[in-house]
Amino acid sequence: MLPPSQRDSDESRDRSPDRSARPSKQSGTRLGRVGHRYRFGWRDTLITVVPAVLLLAVVGYVAARFVRPAPPSTIVMTVGTAGGAYDEFAKRYKSILARSGVTLELHASSGAVENYERLRSPPGDDGVDYDVGFIQSGIGSMEEAQHLETIAGVYYEPVWLFSPHLDTLARLSDLHGKRIGVGLPGSGLRRLSLQMLGAAGVDESNATFVEVSGVEAEKMLRIDALDIAFMIGAPESPFIQSLFKGPLHIVSLAQTEAIARYFPTLTPQVLPQGAVDLAAGRPEHDVRLLAATSLLVSRDDLHPALVYLLLEAANEVHNGPGLFQKRGEFPSSNVQDFPVSEQARRWFQSGRPFLQRYLPFWLANLIERLLVVIVPIVALMIPLMRIVPAFYSWRVRSKIFRWYGELRDIETRAFDGHRRPDVHRRELERLDEIERSVNHLKVPLAFYHEVHLLRAHIDMVRHRFGGEPLALFDDSGMTERRDPGDAVAA
Repeated sequence: MLPPSQRDSDESRDRSPDRSARPSKQSGTRLGRVGHRYRFGWRDTLITVVPAVLLLAVVGYVAARFVRPAPPSTIVMTVGTAGGAYDEFAKRYKSILARSGVTLELHASSGAVENYERLRSPPGDDGVDYDVGFIQSGIGSMEEAQHLETIAGVYYEPVWLFSPHLDTLARLSDLHGKRIGVGLPGSGLRRLSLQMLGAAGVDESNATFVEVSGVEAEKMLRIDALDIAFMIGAPESPFIQSLFKGPLHIVSLAQTEAIARYFPTLTPQVLPQGAVDLAAGRPEHDVRLLAATSLLVSRDDLHPALVYLLLEAANEVHNGPGLFQKRGEFPSSNVQDFPVSEQARRWFQSGRPFLQRYLPFWLANLIERLLVVIVPIVALMIPLMRIVPAFYSWRVRSKIFRWYGELRDIETRAFDGHRRPDVHRRELERLDEIERSVNHLKVPLAFYHEVHLLRAHIDMVRHRFGGEPLALFDDSGMTERRDPGDAVAA
């Protein structure tokens, strides 16, 4: 005969459903419900990921605002007279730029002054918007044309004095009463020669100024219609070379150092004896003269990629040695008239951009523009790759951990031995409510073990109150209960 308490315990076990005899269908149903309740949390994902994506989009948009459009395929250049030094150099530039798929459109002019006026003024009657051109140093200033920038000084332009009779000129003031060829109106030569003569006190009241081109001046010198003529041009130009071989004398100017003090854009130079023709010994003596610097000037809105391309062309054309320059002296950033462009400063400091050294021009430019957008985005993504998962994990765990504060309060009250029965019952009811809420939590499977741990802790607190565990799926009609001892073991 068993004691009553043992008989009641045995009867209770007999009435309890046999877990091992449950159909597998019910077990599958429980697993399906678990998978349904503990599924991927789209709301947490959206709240976490959408702000990060929006931040990346804003950064990309702001970076894209700083990206220049693709460079144009045509550059409009104002050059000098046909056959002159500017024209010949521009043709060489054109063939070099064509290798990179860029067309250099050349427009003839009367010379450096007209080039300067074209660049500093809006499109004229011809409707052409000029991008770049050659001008002489000393013609313009940044005060007159604040939107112009120097790409580089490219070569020396000596100011030649030719005469049928004179070999040496001690002072410019000795030209009083002479017939002087001063260049055509609109040319840089005319402006420069009149400035030099004016500084020496020679003007139209005491001398005869004849406005002629270089070709006409040569003819007039040969027939003694002129006493002396100013010429300007690179010694390599065909016209200057023809003058070297003719009967005219190259006049040496003794006051070059003094004149250069008055005109800082001019550089004193010396043409050594025999430099023109070593066999014939021409010139027969050292010739002292002055040289302006030819500047490659552009508007400040010229695409940066085209500035680099023009610098490469200038380097290929002007880098070699000459009568007045050493190898590597040009192109040069040592200029005074206009500020050197930002791209030119970088080129002189570090050479061609990295990508343009190894890739075709258009491909390198495309990648450079893309990098302006991609680099800030990648720089922002690196910390976001650590912050976003941590924030997502915090949001999901906060749904679980928020119940621990209330469990702590209930557990604290469980140790109060003087708790009234009605309050004791309310604490157990609150535990049931908490567990129901936990059973309906929707969290990713990666955090499922923490939900199990929370439910085990709920059972531990309930066990201290002496309560029965809540049915796992009470809302579906199932009455399976868990043993508090098993929950603690879990």
